[in-house]
Amino acid sequence: MRNICRLACLFLAFAIGNSSVASAQQSWADGLVQPGRLEFGVIARGSAAARSVTLTNSTGAPLHIQGVSTACRCAEAQNPSKTLLQPGEKATIEVRMNTTNFEKQRDTTLSIFIDAPQSAEVRVPISAYIRTDVVFDPGKVDLDRVSYGTEVNRRVTINYAGRPEWQIRELKVTNPDLTAEFKEIKREQAPADGINVIYQLQVKLSAKAKVGRIAEYITIVTDDSRNPYVPLLVQGEVRSDITISNPSITLQS
Repeated sequence: MRNICRLACLFLAFAIGNSSVASAQQSWADGLVQPGRLEFGVIARGSAAARSVTLTNSTGAPLHIQGVSTACRCAEAQNPSKTLLQPGEKATIEVRMNTTNFEKQRDTTLSIFIDAPQSAEVRVPISAYIRTDVVFDPGKVDLDRVSYGTEVNRRVTINYAGRPEWQIRELKVTNPDLTAEFKEIKREQAPADGINVIYQLQVKLSAKAKVGRIAEYITIVTDDSRNPYVPLLVQGEVRSDITISNPSITLQS
């Protein structure tokens, strides 16, 4: 009986020790990734919705990202911006929601697998609600790559099906290089209950826009009491016309 008790105690101590080691290994990796959760909020069906996490190698050794994955096809993880990080270096991992094939509440997880300096898996919860009554066409404002000094105009059609009184109240744009305006094009009775409403959104990139990448969200404010805000992704890049062919040349007076 004593031998059985000793074996049981040894097994319990071994299990607790392994659990503590696993917990410690997990905690060091979790602290490298920010944010610790991806909240997409309420997004429109057919819209381009993307969020990113940043992994910072705050260890004293090289860190290698073995791979990334998601637990559901409703979210797609892109390849890390880099996989081998020296101490102090960072990598970003973009996650895109599949708003074409999925709808309503979606909760899943992004997994980041690390195999150096130690093996670990970081799990980042993902949450989104894909509403079916609002549809964007196209799913985002694609400004493409343009030269500095070029004005760009893009249009997006917003389709709504549902409540008869539904309307867009305003647009919130935080980037001073972008302007946006909207107008109602059509409002008609739907075959079933409710109505179909079509709005046209006009987005303009200023010719004075500063050089660099653009990754912004225009917030569409509606009269919905529960979910009044619908984000629309704007992406592009303004490039300088001036390039330095030999940056090593030093000018002397």
